[in-house]
Amino acid sequence: MDNLEKEIEELIEEFQNLEVYKQYIAIRNQEKNNLEFLKLKEDARIAKQEIRKYVSDSAKLKEQIDKAKNLEEEYSNHPLIINEKVYKEELLELIDPLFDMLK
Repeated sequence: MDNLEKEIEELIEEFQNLEVYKQYIAIRNQEKNNLEFLKLKEDARIAKQEIRKYVSDSAKLKEQIDKAKNLEEEYSNHPLIINEKVYKEELLELIDPLFDMLK
């Protein structure tokens, strides 16, 4: 292993030891294991797909679109999603200088 590879490995290790990274990973794991959250995610996905079924019935179509929007909004505003976005944004801000160096 050359010097550059070693320094990159050390940088990655330091990054993984950051509290914000650990929190981000913890949130992602909670998302995978929270049955209520997973059901909401699946319900939102299915509601979007079912919109196609009602193309010929405008009343049912509007009802299904509203249902899909409500589920998507509930999913997007779930604390796990909000926290994931916050931690991800913080992480991206930390690594932004690295990307700027490559420009």
